[in-house]
Amino acid sequence: GAGLDVDEGKVKPSSAEATGLPGPKVLPRQLGLPWLIVSRHMGLGPVLTHSGCDNWNWRLVNPKEGIGLDNLRLITTATGELDEEYFHLIPTAMGLRAGPLIPRLMLLPVLMKSEKDLEIGRLLAEVASCLDDFTKIFAAAKTLIRVDYFFYIYRPLLQGFTTPHMDGVIFDAEMPGNEVDSSVFRKGGGRTAILKDLQGNLASLEEAKDAAHDGLRVIIRQKGGSAAQFAVIQLLDVILAVRQPRSIMAFLNEMCHYMPPKHRMLLEDLSRQLSGNASLPEYIARRTAEGKRDTATAMRAKEMSLAYDRCIGSLTKFRQFHLGIAYRYITAGSKGTGTTPFREFLKGAVDATAKTRLPCCTGPAEEAPHPLPAKPARP
Repeated sequence: GAGLDVDEGKVKPSSAEATGLPGPKVLPRQLGLPWLIVSRHMGLGPVLTHSGCDNWNWRLVNPKEGIGLDNLRLITTATGELDEEYFHLIPTAMGLRAGPLIPRLMLLPVLMKSEKDLEIGRLLAEVASCLDDFTKIFAAAKTLIRVDYFFYIYRPLLQGFTTPHMDGVIFDAEMPGNEVDSSVFRKGGGRTAILKDLQGNLASLEEAKDAAHDGLRVIIRQKGGSAAQFAVIQLLDVILAVRQPRSIMAFLNEMCHYMPPKHRMLLEDLSRQLSGNASLPEYIARRTAEGKRDTATAMRAKEMSLAYDRCIGSLTKFRQFHLGIAYRYITAGSKGTGTTPFREFLKGAVDATAKTRLPCCTGPAEEAPHPLPAKPARP
């Protein structure tokens, strides 16, 4: 963990901690090499991510029953506490709820090109219902996750490799001679190839210079798991044409590198398809204008407008609720689970979402909750 070196199976204070000097911690070859190999194969950086903790880490208690929080458990935990399980099972349940909609959402550019207004309206209505369910699922956190446990015990485990106490981790993956067969890396071996692949999956990576090691040593400075790594929400921003502020978009783009490659490709592909055509609100506006000459078109455009407005309202409320949960669970600091400044980030996301509402909508979005609860008592 942070502030520790591993040496011959024993845990001891690191030299940096003992001397008070800052610097990356060193992960020995026995751990660093296999971790880099697996990370390279999975297309992810060697750090805790939403996919590793949530997407690939759940099972059904009873396969014959439906998917819900009561029927989900984590496969692997760090602390063994149910609070930790539900912290990860809540976004897992959201992803499972949205799963059946994803293939249909990918067809939106085709539906718009074919002017399938009725299908678009129905799809948007389902998206709004899905977002309403997200908020209901999220609400379970208040009773299933203890504030003091999360803040003092589990949250520090989600900070990644760049914290006030640790300036990255050196992964020692030395490969002298032919000791490591290139077939182990599946894609082919070689120092240059490995570094190149890792560079594409890491937001921050540099080769560690050390004359005593001729093999591969890299410094990993990555953030920890974050809700921004949940591809579904970013997908909905793309679909609904929610334009986040530049600072938020920079962080969201960075978080894409913490997603599985196919999730990143899905977002990139849909963004590319939609960027060459009118956005969904622009399409609805055009069809509304054309409806002035045709009653049937006007009715379908009205249904799309109402469904789109409901989507934006539901997404705004979901983000407002997320902001309220963040205030509840993170009150002694300003950083979120992935070392993000949560107040500015979440409030900015709420405001940007609410501003996306169509001109035909009535009434402003509800204000985000801002009460600051008392600092949790240390256990």
